[in-house]
Amino acid sequence: MPSDGRNRILSTMAADHREALVPALERVELPNWTTLVEPDVDTRYVHFLDDGLASVVASSSSGEQQIEVGHIGFEGITGFHVVLGMARTPTHTFMQVAGSGWRLSTEDLYRAMSANEGLRLHLLRYVQTYQIQLSYSALANGRYTIPQRLARWLLMAHDRLGTDAMPLTHEFLALMLGVRRSGVTNELHVLEGEHIIRASRGRIEIRDRARLERLAGETYGVPEAAYEAVFGRIRPLSARAGAKLRDMRIFLVEDDFHLATQMQRYLASQGAVVVGPAPSVQSALRTLIATPQLDAAIVDVNLRGEMSFPLAEALRKRGVPFIFVSGYQKDLIPAHFADVSFHDKPIEPSELAAALLAVA
Repeated sequence: MPSDGRNRILSTMAADHREALVPALERVELPNWTTLVEPDVDTRYVHFLDDGLASVVASSSSGEQQIEVGHIGFEGITGFHVVLGMARTPTHTFMQVAGSGWRLSTEDLYRAMSANEGLRLHLLRYVQTYQIQLSYSALANGRYTIPQRLARWLLMAHDRLGTDAMPLTHEFLALMLGVRRSGVTNELHVLEGEHIIRASRGRIEIRDRARLERLAGETYGVPEAAYEAVFGRIRPLSARAGAKLRDMRIFLVEDDFHLATQMQRYLASQGAVVVGPAPSVQSALRTLIATPQLDAAIVDVNLRGEMSFPLAEALRKRGVPFIFVSGYQKDLIPAHFADVSFHDKPIEPSELAAALLAVA
């Protein structure tokens, strides 16, 4: 089911909007170089990626000059000109890093948008965030140095691929930046000498994201914040230099008022956004359904005499990492939750922070 996947556009849709699309969605594997949008040809499908990375490339009329103008991963939808009522576009979109996702015909998309204004507005909000990203690409290309632009593009790829070791070639980076391959190689050597990255054949590994962000400066951050305000987090919770609770969206499920208040105050003091507290299984399930983006959850095992395992199942299905806290013995936990971190109540603030950062 698409709701189990990573694609942020699908997962943040209202449930009835998403269910209306499900019968028409087709699961697809997308190898490297798969064309998703053919330039100047009517687009037959849009794609909601779960993983991988698609490049959007603009070319001169002769085809001699090319530059990547954007890329799309789990956070977006390809072929979004269709959302704007346009059948074709001069840009070419293809898979730069292999992945998978969900394919939807443009006819089915048009029908769904015509029948559901809320769905259309949801997709248009993504188009707006993408336009902001394009604007900052133009700013970076026109006003910033190649090292700053390279840092920005590496950060954007890192956000979408979700791994420090990224399968990116020097040729691809040259296309992204619109410079010669030799120029990219020289800049990568500089970053490698500073221990910010490690470069090898067909692979770039991020070693110090915090320093990469400092190098990118004001070229990076504004479009990401605009996206996150609508669809939830895309950037990693922390640079590898030191994880923080700040800005994490933490779901607190606890029926003891005093313990819940203590944990809520501590998490808020660390800059976290606390969702809840929810004191019962049913209230927690309702909150989970109504909250599209959660980074981690704290789950009391016994909620007003009812075991919280149905909630734990729902969290696992959503892909939300969680920890158990309880005043009861750990042997109450079912075997299929044996891998979940268990902590006795009351839990010390330092232990709580470490447990959340370990799973998020």
